[in-house]
Amino acid sequence: MEQKKLESMVSQHCYDEIVAKLKEQVGEEAFLYIFPAVKKALEEGSGKVREEILTGWLEIDSCRVCSECGKIMQEGWYNMGKYACSDECVMKQDGITKEEFDRYQIYKATIEAQLEEGQNIEDLTKEEIDQILESVLEDCDAYYTEWR
Repeated sequence: MEQKKLESMVSQHCYDEIVAKLKEQVGEEAFLYIFPAVKKALEEGSGKVREEILTGWLEIDSCRVCSECGKIMQEGWYNMGKYACSDECVMKQDGITKEEFDRYQIYKATIEAQLEEGQNIEDLTKEEIDQILESVLEDCDAYYTEWR
């Protein structure tokens, strides 16, 4: 099995969040000893191990673990209590038909269409994002999002 480096597996935001939370939990000096073990667990561990480290121990809210492939992600699909990093992974999840997936893609496009030209989701306030999501996701149990 090819060993991947954590830095290439996650966004810079997620990497920085992991480092910051671990330093907060154990302190600067202990971090130097503990980080290599945590890094190895995130690189080589299963999706369950990654999820437990990120959400259980470090309590990181801005990153999720794909329920299908175990990838650590900052954006992706939320689908009926599961997370998916890509269109391919969400399609593999239980109960997702091509028709449902196409509908979810429409929700994603509708949210993106709400943005003005040149505007990014980062430009919106939390209230504006909530308003868009409320209008678009009324009867939706799956959607594409970014966690911050």
